[in-house]
Amino acid sequence: MGEILILENIVSEVTSHQDPCVLFGKKDYVNAEGTFYDFIFHSLKIHYEKANPGKLLAVPVLPVLEDSQAVIAANDLYRIHPNFSRIAFRDTKNRLRHKNQIYGTFLTFLDIKKNELGTSVESLPDYTITNEQEFRNHFPNGSEIWSYIMSLKEQVDKQHC
Repeated sequence: MGEILILENIVSEVTSHQDPCVLFGKKDYVNAEGTFYDFIFHSLKIHYEKANPGKLLAVPVLPVLEDSQAVIAANDLYRIHPNFSRIAFRDTKNRLRHKNQIYGTFLTFLDIKKNELGTSVESLPDYTITNEQEFRNHFPNGSEIWSYIMSLKEQVDKQHC
């Protein structure tokens, strides 16, 4: 799995409530300057058990948890649903950006991997936030890619709503 690229409106929407939700995206979809990103382009207020991602990446979002609780919850969820190898949780710890404290609710992503000893849960360092215009401007065929992403979003909505 690649690093995470997520739409700005998705971060705002998901961190503004505590409802169960699932993020949807494409694995290793965006290649920018040699770095592959998992592009998260949609979220639905559904319980993870109702998510049917098909070939898409589905990331369940857990409520606000302390780090240790999140690792346990992610491991438990992975044991029951091994198709969720990336899980997010809402995090209210202050963040330091450019030497300034930022307050609010953020997302923290965890990767879960099966190994010979069991499972490992690793916290991802951060994610990149973009918006539609930045995304379109970055790629020569950005409008075509964006149209494809919107068609995937419609497919997810039809399948789950």
